[in-house]
Amino acid sequence: MKALPKLREKAITLRKQGMTYSEILKLVPVAQSSISLWCRNIPLTAEQTNHIQQARTEGIKRGATSRHNQATKLKQDIISSSASEILTISNRDLWLIGIALYWAEGSKQGPKTISQGIKFTNSDSKMIKVFDLWLTRIMKINPDIIDYEIYLHESMKGEISRVINFWSRILDKPTAKFDRIYLKKNIVTKSYPKSDYKGVVRIVVKKSTNLNRQISGWQLGIVHSCGIV
Repeated sequence: MKALPKLREKAITLRKQGMTYSEILKLVPVAQSSISLWCRNIPLTAEQTNHIQQARTEGIKRGATSRHNQATKLKQDIISSSASEILTISNRDLWLIGIALYWAEGSKQGPKTISQGIKFTNSDSKMIKVFDLWLTRIMKINPDIIDYEIYLHESMKGEISRVINFWSRILDKPTAKFDRIYLKKNIVTKSYPKSDYKGVVRIVVKKSTNLNRQISGWQLGIVHSCGIV
C-alpha cells in the first residue's frame, strides 16, 4: 500500500507528459481503472490530445489486424485439419458425390421437361472439374459428346479470350471445346476485378436424357435410404 502514492504520482506525471493510459500501464503496474481515476481531470494540450487520439486509432487498427490474423489462422487450421480427414475417394464415393452435385446444380427432369439431358452449371472451377471427372471416370461418358458453354456478363466481353484460356487449363481441354460463349445482359450485382472474373461454365452432355433419368432414380434411392418419405 505504501507504494500506491508513488505509483499515483508517477501515473499523473506521465499523463501530464501526454501519454495514453495504455502507455502509462506499461510503466505503472496498477489496474487501468486506477489510472483512469487518477488522471481523468488532468488538462492536456491540443498536441497531447492529438497524440492520444492518434495512438488510440492506431491501437484500434492493431487490434483489428490482430483479430483478423487470428481468425485467418483459425480458418486455415480448420480447413487443413478437415482436409486431412479425407484420405482416399473410392469410385463409389465419387459416384455418390456426382449424384449429390447434380442434385444441387444440375438441370432436372420434370413433368414438362421429360427429355431433359445433362446440364451442369457452376462458377466454382473445382466443382466443375470434379463433375467433369465424374462424367468421364464414373459414367464412362465419351469426351467427344461433352460440350462446355461459358456465360459471361456483357460488360466482360473483352475478357473472353482470357476466360477461355482459364477454363481450358483447368479442365485440360483444348480451347476449341469452349466455342459457345453467351453474354448475359442482366444487371451485375457484384463487382469483380477483371483478373478474378471467370464467368460461369455449363457442362452439356449430348443425348443424355436417360442418364438424367438414372440420376433422378439414384437421388430417390438416397432419399429412401435416409428414411425420408
